[in-house]
Amino acid sequence: MEVTRRYEVGMVLGCLLASGALLLDQPLLLVGGAGIGASLLVQQYRFTRDVLATADALTVTQSISQRRVATDEDTSVAVSATLSEPSPLVAAIEPRPPVTATGRDPENQSFTLPAGERDATTTFSLRWPVAGKFECEPPTVTLTDRAGLFRSTVPMGDAASVTVAPRRPRALHVGMGGESMSTAFGEHKTGDSGVGLDPAEIRQYVPGDTVRQIDWKATARMNTPHVREFDAETDLSTSLVVDHRSSMTTGIEGETKLDYLRHVALAYADNARTNTEPLSLYTVGDAGVTTTRQPDASARHYTAIETRLHDLVSTAEKTATETDRATNGPSGARAQTPREAREMATHLRSEDSAFGRTLLPYVVESKRYVQRIEGDPLYKTVRTYLGGVRGSVMTVILTDDTHRMEVREAARAAQRHSEHVLVFLAPTVLFERGGVGTVESAYEGYVDFEEFRRDLTRLDGVTALEVAPADRIEAILAETRRTRERAAGGR
Repeated sequence: MEVTRRYEVGMVLGCLLASGALLLDQPLLLVGGAGIGASLLVQQYRFTRDVLATADALTVTQSISQRRVATDEDTSVAVSATLSEPSPLVAAIEPRPPVTATGRDPENQSFTLPAGERDATTTFSLRWPVAGKFECEPPTVTLTDRAGLFRSTVPMGDAASVTVAPRRPRALHVGMGGESMSTAFGEHKTGDSGVGLDPAEIRQYVPGDTVRQIDWKATARMNTPHVREFDAETDLSTSLVVDHRSSMTTGIEGETKLDYLRHVALAYADNARTNTEPLSLYTVGDAGVTTTRQPDASARHYTAIETRLHDLVSTAEKTATETDRATNGPSGARAQTPREAREMATHLRSEDSAFGRTLLPYVVESKRYVQRIEGDPLYKTVRTYLGGVRGSVMTVILTDDTHRMEVREAARAAQRHSEHVLVFLAPTVLFERGGVGTVESAYEGYVDFEEFRRDLTRLDGVTALEVAPADRIEAILAETRRTRERAAGGR
């Protein structure tokens, strides 16, 4: 409880009258001072009693029109105060939005419930310029007596939270070789034939079927390759593996590799929520795994994963250094596979030259290669955590083309524990600042990326897709057409 300036004036007046009675020897002045003091004490007692009664009878509610919005969008906030019994006190209600929110009509944010009234309400708008999860704290209620002598301020009601998501990157493209997907990503069919437990039918082998689908008994009986299809299991769960290492910062603010891949990951999370399917999340930073959420299908679990994806930022303190570029090669430089290394070693052994003898030790160190891959955070996360997931799993890896050998080995490791593996790749050449300023050089880098993507898709049970700005893909395709026309004209 606080006293107002009016109370202080009353106390000063009472003290002056008491002092005057002593100095002037006037008993009546002392009676007046004592009367003022007694009146103030009675008012204080009544105020304390009314505050307790009003606090018990008052209900304050606070609601936000949308719990999930995009940056720079408006939400409507409604605050109401209701009394079960009229109160002799005046109640001033003051909402407390977060400092990051911008009030669109601040004059409507606070309101008053007059003495003797039972309810009052207000509605105002907030704009959210910053992404993240924020909370409107419980409103404060200031109770004041009619004489204006005392006031008491207490928070009442519940907090209201809102999640502000970054805006969807412009012109999002997801597809293969410049062709966008014909269906919405994030979805997968159920009730169709595929991998499962219940046999559906046997049919002749066609290109594209995996070796594990072949029914060897039927093949031996019919003398031609046949595959057995099964009714797809309905308990398929999705494991999201999201890379947010240093290389994911490439791009302009709000349109980095991570921003584009984040949107794809959120689509899968939304699909899992819609179908009430188990969902797990593993995020990978420069030093290793940064998030582990095991499969679950509860509303709280989905919200926690979506919030984590919204809040995800790169673990880099700065963009890739020149050392990183030297290690991984320039954008588009492709790491050598173990098979290619063995072929090169065979060639160098047959070449009796100083150059061959010098280079040979570097291409036959397969042990060093294995140790490096096993220590890479993406591969290590996939190998460590996906092996413990039970049931039918679809693994979705979201990364870029910076660490190509690691991505390849991570996809292979995921395939051993998954029904299918989807790899969403952000091509570095399409995100570099000025990367498409010279379209011809960007085209060469994109062709190299496309070779890597196709190489991944050739792995059994793996599908690789590109994620990039659509306008940059269109510029690349236009250059492709021009290159083909020039080549055709030169024949």
